[in-house]
Formats: sequence, C-alpha cells, structure tokens
Amino acid sequence: DYMYEFFTDGAVSNNGKENSIGSWGFICVKNKEIIDKFTEKMNTVTNQYCELMGILSACKYIEKNNLYPNCINTDSAYCYNAWNDKWYINWEKNDWSTSKNTPVKNKDIWLQLLPYFKNPNFYFNKVAPFLKKYDAYPSFFITIYFMFSLRIFFFRPKVVGLYSFYHPTYAFHPR
Repeated sequence: DYMYEFFTDGAVSNNGKENSIGSWGFICVKNKEIIDKFTEKMNTVTNQYCELMGILSACKYIEKNNLYPNCINTDSAYCYNAWNDKWYINWEKNDWSTSKNTPVKNKDIWLQLLPYFKNPNFYFNKVAPFLKKYDAYPSFFITIYFMFSLRIFFFRPKVVGLYSFYHPTYAFHPR
C-alpha cells in the first residue's frame, strides 16, 4: 500500500496548433482524501508535453515534501512505458534518439524525470483514461478539475458516489 497517491494528467485544446492551450496538474490523495492539488497552464504546447509536466510536477512536489511511500498514477501509456519498460536507457545510449532513429520529443522534461525514474522511492502506475467503475478515482478527474478551475473548457457537472466529477461534453469548447 502507498500512503500517498498522486493522480496526474495533462490535456490540450487544439493540440499541435499555434493557438493551443494546455494544462497539467495533479491531486495528492491520502486515505482517500484529497490533501493537495496543483494546476498550471501554458499556450502553444502539445498533449505529450502536458502529460509529462503533470508527472514532473508531482515528482518535484513529492521530493520537496518528503511524501513516501507514493504511487504516481498516469493515463499516459507513453509516459508509463518509458518508466516501466525503461525506454529512457536506450534513449540515453542512442544520444536521445528513438528506436525509429528520430529525436526524442520533450528531451528537456525527460532529463528532469530521469532521477525520479531511477529512484526506487517513486512508483508509477498506468490507469485507464476513462474508468467505467467509479469506485476508484477516474484518471480524468484531475484533468477535469484543473481545466475547469482554469476556465479552459466548459463541462457539465455529474455527481457520482461521494465525489463530484465533471463530465466533458463530446466536444471541448475553449472559452
């Protein structure tokens, strides 16, 4: 069991375009209670950048506040696989090139994440982006929370169990 659980996420409106708006963040949970949260936003970013920044923000927070043992939950297969399958080892050996011989994107963030990936006090977990069962925290909760709090998108409130979640409409509309 982990004393502290972190749920991280990142998302972008107009991904890959000059007018993109992205946000990332995390919530920190202890004994099924949210004890802290963090959000940030930036213009002209990609979804992968935001996913990585959500995880990096949680790692820095954990280290600063000495929150061990912990589990960092992400819905990003890319981020999780880089840790779990140790892709970063080959990236380092291959001068930061992928298996397809293309440059690793967001190298600056990956370099900051490496000490956490190599530290056994940090555990990462892959969660589904939209869980069907709400007896666990849906991984999109953090995205919805910080996007809503930063007024990036419109959302419809939906109450599920003990928690109030925000359910995105089919299309995201920037305010």
